[in-house]
Amino acid sequence: MKSLLLMLALCQTFFSAVYSQPGLLVQETLQDAISGSSDANLGVRGSSASNYGVFGTSSNSAGGAFRSTTSGTPDLEIIASGPTAIGDDCTISSDRAFDDSDLILEGMDNLVIQIDKANAHTNSVFQVRNGDGTVVFSVDESGDVTKNGATLGLDFQSQSETVIQQLQEQVTVLQQKMDWMENQFKERNAKEPTEKSGQARQGEK
Repeated sequence: MKSLLLMLALCQTFFSAVYSQPGLLVQETLQDAISGSSDANLGVRGSSASNYGVFGTSSNSAGGAFRSTTSGTPDLEIIASGPTAIGDDCTISSDRAFDDSDLILEGMDNLVIQIDKANAHTNSVFQVRNGDGTVVFSVDESGDVTKNGATLGLDFQSQSETVIQQLQEQVTVLQQKMDWMENQFKERNAKEPTEKSGQARQGEK
């Protein structure tokens, strides 16, 4: 039954431009509507001039699932439109038809972001931008953090030096107090034998 639906959907591809219907439409209630597999290339490929290249929806599961069985190979790769300064950018977006749509990334364990995977650059950064496109937060490959144009790494170092200096001053004050208490203890111990000796002489009289 699934093979028959797939054959009918392929026949619709020829008439898609005339009737403005999807080039491939498969509906299934129990199994995967479309399942693609390849040993050396893409499992599923879609292309459209004015709409989604691939669109999937499900009532009780994920709208789409992609997996690579080779370790180190991306499960989902977004291909750039061209090898240019702008064309080589790849974008993941929430629904642009709704201004309030959010993009949520979930990890059942760690959530890892790796910059400069190719290890071919020295100035790669992770950026957070506001609605105007202004960079408000960034982290470079060295771990230096910049917030609103100010490098926090230098501030952290300066703050650390200040804290260390304050601690050293407190230790010095504490040491002075301990020395004073020790001197007081020694002076008191030195006076006690003299006082006891005087009291003993008065008793003999």
